[in-house]
Formats: sequence, structure tokens, C-alpha cells
Amino acid sequence: MTYILLKWEKYILVNTSLFTLVSIFVSLFN
Repeated sequence: MTYILLKWEKYILVNTSLFTLVSIFVSLFN
């Protein structure tokens, strides 16, 4: 159970960092 939670946490962290990178690129190119 904790393994699944950790996996989800990692997945969310990766997604948020990707989202941050994308928004930085968008603001740079606009």
C-alpha cells in the first residue's frame, strides 16, 4: 500500500515539474 502511494507521489512530482518546465518555455516564447 505504501509502495503505491510512493509511486503516485513520484508520478505527481514528475508531472508538476514537467508542467513547470512547459509553462517556463511558454512564457519565454511568448
